[in-house]
Amino acid sequence: MDLQTDILSARTLVEEVSELFSLPVIYHRLTDLLDDLDSGAGREEIADVISHDPALMARVLKAANSARYQPSHQINTVYDAVTTISDDDLRTLITSTTAIDAFSHIDTDLVDMDNFWNHSVCCGLAARILAEKCQLAEPDRVFVAGMLHDIGQLVIYHTVPALARQVLEKAGEPEEYRYRAEKEVIGVTHAQVGAELLKVWGFPDYLVEAVNFHHEPDKAKNYPIETSLVHISTSVVNRIEPSWKMSLAQRESIAQINPYAWSITGLSPEIIHPTLEDVNVESFGVMCLLDPESMLIF
Repeated sequence: MDLQTDILSARTLVEEVSELFSLPVIYHRLTDLLDDLDSGAGREEIADVISHDPALMARVLKAANSARYQPSHQINTVYDAVTTISDDDLRTLITSTTAIDAFSHIDTDLVDMDNFWNHSVCCGLAARILAEKCQLAEPDRVFVAGMLHDIGQLVIYHTVPALARQVLEKAGEPEEYRYRAEKEVIGVTHAQVGAELLKVWGFPDYLVEAVNFHHEPDKAKNYPIETSLVHISTSVVNRIEPSWKMSLAQRESIAQINPYAWSITGLSPEIIHPTLEDVNVESFGVMCLLDPESMLIF
């Protein structure tokens, strides 16, 4: 299959949804400010930017007042919320909220969106945990890559639903089977489409490459460690997802991990179990951040 044809096909699909699925301009501004916190950037400016997005502002205030932080008094200002929420949680909240909102208008019966985003968030958490285990300098970098690794699936579901249905009927849910079926049925994969969308959205090269090659990390030329961490995280998360594919995933997830990923990261299969435990714990905290009211039953 001609690689240039693949790229053009991915671009064509993304061009069809570029106006419908757009990332708010403030996302990049906020992530830049978060990156600069260590160099003295002020939380006042972060709070000011968030205040210009009513939906994000409401989510941040809810998170700061949630059971996760248990404030001694009601937090009513964005600045107080930003100083209450940890840097990691704030980055997670901003990325998750903007990505979910960008696809809030998708209309398809091919995917359960709650399950999709749960999988995405857990992959982001697993990638960040694994990055810390292999002592990557900026583990938050791979959270975003893990969170957005399957975003090309949503573009495919929306633009070519008939072909997407053929892929699911041919391969079922397991990601590796579906990835191969996409090549056969559509001629382009969700990884390539997702990478093209991230280019359009202005994401940095390491994110584009990690998404593009998260099924084939040995093809990543510039950011093989980040790509390999996302690759491993997807297999880890497939072992804990509350879905019908769990038993199959449990049997096959380790086998699906490319040996190159273990080699380049310096990790080994022994980290899977503790990572699973960490993701299980942290995912409840993230769900509390995204929807505090849903966690009141616990």
